[in-house]
Amino acid sequence: MHRCGNPPLGLQVCVPALRICGNVIAGRDEWSRSILQGEVGASFASILSWSLKTGAGALTMEALWVLGNLCLLRDPELTPILGQLAERGALCAAMDIVVGEVAGFWATASMEREATLAIRNLAMNDAAPQSLLVHLVGLWGGADYKDGSLLTMVAR
Repeated sequence: MHRCGNPPLGLQVCVPALRICGNVIAGRDEWSRSILQGEVGASFASILSWSLKTGAGALTMEALWVLGNLCLLRDPELTPILGQLAERGALCAAMDIVVGEVAGFWATASMEREATLAIRNLAMNDAAPQSLLVHLVGLWGGADYKDGSLLTMVAR
């Protein structure tokens, strides 16, 4: 935070930008395609992943909300963004918030709730490649979670 109490200009721009993108993604599939396909989609995945790891409260919350919407996508042309998010660490960052193993910042209860909803949306989305969730659990917990206890926790 700036010494005068105002957030840095970057955060003043990122939070509303993520909100706009999140609203577009939550709308029609053709609108979502304009943000999520091609190079724009790859850049968006990187920005979203970075936003989840900053620890800046409003930015992290907005990124979690957008991630939750992305995890609900059912259009086969749009689900590849989930793989890009996994590759860039966004899904692992959300899982870290769920289980309270965040490095560098204190996750609030609101962040934990939004992160849980995002992972739950992914787990419940039959259009999403389930290999992503298995991969996520493998990266995050490995053998400790092969019994499905983590999946049970986020599916509640």
